[in-house]
Amino acid sequence: MILWAKTHARSNGRRPRKGEVNTVPSYLWAALEIAYLCRMRGSEVADINDADIRDDGIYCRRLKGSDDNFTEFSPRLEAAVIELRAQRKAIWERHGRAIPMRATRRPLIVSTTGEAISKGAIDSAWNRMWSNILQSGYLEPEDRFKLHGLKHRGISDTEGTLADAREASGHKTEQMTVRYRHKVSRVKPVK
Repeated sequence: MILWAKTHARSNGRRPRKGEVNTVPSYLWAALEIAYLCRMRGSEVADINDADIRDDGIYCRRLKGSDDNFTEFSPRLEAAVIELRAQRKAIWERHGRAIPMRATRRPLIVSTTGEAISKGAIDSAWNRMWSNILQSGYLEPEDRFKLHGLKHRGISDTEGTLADAREASGHKTEQMTVRYRHKVSRVKPVK
């Protein structure tokens, strides 16, 4: 379902033409990709700026008491960042905006007017995407999941031990990682 939601966001992501209602913002697929691959909350994704983007990955500034960490680039993660930077550049050029000198003042995701995107805007786009998906009839209402579910799934899909998932998520306690990791352990039978 996560892949289908991302694919839907990518294929329907554009600025709506007159009369179009099934579009979602073009940034949405990349924001979803970053949320999943970096195991981030929507608000953490909205807060990413150029100072967080390094040559080899993304510095993940965590909220709610988790430890910051660094997620190395994979081809998918790097493609999402490249796409968002290209979109931002085109929007800023279209509006004649000056490029801020400080990397911290260059948000990765911007609105159609070139301003930093808000968590509320991402939530609104997410809800519109799901409305479109459910209207299409491809998925049922019980298949719907929240944006925060991408963080859960990213933690659950982290290979390795519970300690590996904890380090990847930035959780300070094992108890919190257990809450997010929905993975059943595979064990050998008794001999």
